Amino acid sequence: MGYALPFPPFRQVSTLSTKELIQVAVRFVSIGDNLASPEPQFRSHWVLSLEEEELLPPINVFGILPNGHYVLIMHEEGVFTLWDVRPTSIPGPGRFLARHEVSDETVSMEYTTEGSDGTCIVVAAFSEETDLPTIFVFQLQLNFPSEGSSHGIPEVVRSDLAKFCINPFRYFARIALQEGLCFAWYNSEDEEKITVSILDYRSSKRMDLETDIIATTVGSFYVLREYTKR
Repeated sequence: MGYALPFPPFRQVSTLSTKELIQVAVRFVSIGDNLASPEPQFRSHWVLSLEEEELLPPINVFGILPNGHYVLIMHEEGVFTLWDVRPTSIPGPGRFLARHEVSDETVSMEYTTEGSDGTCIVVAAFSEETDLPTIFVFQLQLNFPSEGSSHGIPEVVRSDLAKFCINPFRYFARIALQEGLCFAWYNSEDEEKITVSILDYRSSKRMDLETDIIATTVGSFYVLREYTKR
């Protein structure tokens, strides 16, 4: 009998140890065998009920973090909440982990995990409520009772990393997080050429690039790192 296993951690392959690579391979094989069987077995999760926490604004965006253990919710009024959805976690109010607020209403968000163990959650959220459109970047650090262990209810340390204002635009495409940087793609007010803002949220540095790309929409994009052999 197979078992449906949690998603493997979505991290760069270069950050995975040999043991983690083997675990990822085993998970994929187990999931494939399970789903291909006549009667696939699924692991049940707790039902996430927001009634446990009062006075939460309505939900705008709902996202599952890379390892499938936590849910990040962007509410109205610039409120964000983090929830523990691990099957082995303690049921009840303990499933609510953290609440973080930014100063303005946000309309979209992107998130990623950092570090070898994926316990640092970085969130970028976009707001149009101010005179200048603003990107807020903050992190949620999960600290577990035992060092090196992901068992138990973690303490969540919240901290604001950076706030970037971008120029008024005609069309805002999207934001993305990759390798310690936040990227914002948008059209300027005067023309349809795409502008890219590259934001280093750890040092609060930025670079704005005006491209020759003419578009009213922007799809997915990826940043490739070039290595020089010495």
